[in-house]
Amino acid sequence: MPLGVPVFIDAVAAPTLVRIGHGWAEWSVSVAQEHMATSVLRRILGWLFRVDEVRGAAPGLVVARVMAEEVE
Repeated sequence: MPLGVPVFIDAVAAPTLVRIGHGWAEWSVSVAQEHMATSVLRRILGWLFRVDEVRGAAPGLVVARVMAEEVE
């Protein structure tokens, strides 16, 4: 049974990122593990957003980061 993009984001991606963040903050997830996991999720989300058709009025998305922070 396919989840659909909204269900995948709410039920899989978001909770996974929260757990990764908690693990990183508690030192139970290494920087390398965090980078790998977020890279995999980023690729999956990128693929989903390319193949899923937006229907109706979709909400906007804003992404931001601290300028002094180095990220890929």
